[in-house]
Amino acid sequence: MSSQSSPIFNVGQRVICINDSFPPAIHDWCDQMPVAGHIYTIRAMQVGRNDRTGNSNLGLLLVEIINPLSGLGYEAGFVHTRFIPWLDCAHAARLAQNHSPAETSAGNANRKINRPDTGFRTED
Repeated sequence: MSSQSSPIFNVGQRVICINDSFPPAIHDWCDQMPVAGHIYTIRAMQVGRNDRTGNSNLGLLLVEIINPLSGLGYEAGFVHTRFIPWLDCAHAARLAQNHSPAETSAGNANRKINRPDTGFRTED
């Protein structure tokens, strides 16, 4: 995997934080953390490792949050599962322009739209 892209994230892309429940120990290596509902811009991406499980993960570094370097010489990233891509209105308008009116007309009103599961849940 390139450090500039992933299947759903790219450097420069805007994302929204959906999980800001951090363990207390994060304050040992981060001065600032993302807040759920806030929009951020991906500055860089790096492979990280979960210290509890040993599993690799994708860490996002954000333009709006810069934390100090760890004792290992790098800035800790925030695991990608805490974010979903942000689709702003201008981007949505550009996407709509790329489709013909027939594709977006009422003729398709009965077509079922499958949306990916983002993992974001709300309470009923």
